[in-house]
Amino acid sequence: MTTPPVSHNSPVRILVIDDSHAVRELVASYLQSEGYQVDTAVNGLEGWQIIQQYPPDLVISDWSMPDLSGIELCRRVRQDPGLQHVYFLMLTAREELSDRILGLDNGADEVLTKPIHPEELRARVRAGLRLRQLTENLVRLNEQLRSRHDLLSSLSFTDPLTGLLREGALNPSLSGLLRQVEDRSAEFVDNGEYVLYYRYLSLWLVEIDQAQKLLDQEGAVVFNQILQIVSRRLQGNALPGTLLYRSSDYQFAAVTPGIDPGRVRELGENLRLAVASHPVRLPQGDQIQVTVSLGGITASASNQPKLLAADMLREASIALYRARIGGRNRCIQSEVGQGSGEN
Repeated sequence: MTTPPVSHNSPVRILVIDDSHAVRELVASYLQSEGYQVDTAVNGLEGWQIIQQYPPDLVISDWSMPDLSGIELCRRVRQDPGLQHVYFLMLTAREELSDRILGLDNGADEVLTKPIHPEELRARVRAGLRLRQLTENLVRLNEQLRSRHDLLSSLSFTDPLTGLLREGALNPSLSGLLRQVEDRSAEFVDNGEYVLYYRYLSLWLVEIDQAQKLLDQEGAVVFNQILQIVSRRLQGNALPGTLLYRSSDYQFAAVTPGIDPGRVRELGENLRLAVASHPVRLPQGDQIQVTVSLGGITASASNQPKLLAADMLREASIALYRARIGGRNRCIQSEVGQGSGEN
């Protein structure tokens, strides 16, 4: 059994909302078997009341419910500044990619299609809680630094617009993960910490195509809305365990430890299609076609000499440049590391 992340003061609380008694009990049983504290609600209105009174760490909500749908509930959660920490996972019987994108565009962190697979649900919950815990730790660190008057704006590790990790966190994170790229089993180190090792570590740089032109044509307000929607689509289509960063004004970075090289290109293509396959629907109703170009690299335990964070960022940037001059809206992997190729 995998031990769930635990906060400093109380166990992780998950709220399951579904108008089907059978689904509620099934999802609750999947999560309770992992040691989570699970509350349930029979519809969106009851769920909203619970969220307001006792904000959970994570919400799992059905999409289609009477009175208050999962989409509308998600909108309410995202519009409340006091609930920004809540990770929102949507369940739906809808199988169309357009429905999945609609859910992500309305603020869901994840959209899962029924029937529910227990292991996938648990993996998505673990990934969501890890991201939430990491964000909380960084926010707590910032608050401590601020209280000592040592906080500089460059040390804010989360981007206020997208909620992703900021560029300043990318290099130290890559460096730390690269130290764990080894062909050996997990082990305890001297201070009792349990360290995982990975045979592979992938990096994709994701850049919005013709971003400056979009900014000039649409203006800063609309462009910021595009950035928020693109970031949510990337979050919803990344693998469990992927760390996402806003690495520059128009660029994102996706770092995935442990991914098999055969799946790296598939991940890149999924991220590209998550943005390009459907126009971005803005809150005011307008639709804008947006595409992205990607440059990637994979570090391996067999790399000699070992790649440094600067090496990975440089090679991924070169691959991204090749994707850009090659016509945009494509994925190109670096020839350094695990191979090369174009989609």
